[in-house]
Amino acid sequence: MKIQIIKNCYLVVFMVIKKDMVKDFYKKLFNGKISEAESILLNIEKSIKIEDNFEKEYLNALRGIFYVYSNWDEDSFLVRFFENEKRKRLDIIKIFKEIYKNPINNEKDGFYEAWIDLLKMLPELPTPHRLEKTQNLNVEQAV
Repeated sequence: MKIQIIKNCYLVVFMVIKKDMVKDFYKKLFNGKISEAESILLNIEKSIKIEDNFEKEYLNALRGIFYVYSNWDEDSFLVRFFENEKRKRLDIIKIFKEIYKNPINNEKDGFYEAWIDLLKMLPELPTPHRLEKTQNLNVEQAV
């Protein structure tokens, strides 16, 4: 499947996922506005074709990110990613990009595309509110 970036949208065959909508989803989620993030996620779900495998994988990744963040699953990749130092995060980003560039079956994977979109948006997103709380707890526990 070929992906083209066209003015703030990701166009995948007949699927259009608005980059701004996904970014708003992450902003609300990371600011702790869970119900607002969930509402945006439902709007994203309504805007895509579920029968397309790429779209389904992309949406499943967003759902998974929403679930582990809203529950702050400390064993999840997302939480561990945020808790790592910046150097390790850059290594993780390189691994994701390599996987995405060299897919196993020569088809782009919506799951990895969703993660790459998140990684690209990170500099524009707020610091996750749960991460701030966790870091504050760790400092308080150390004292």
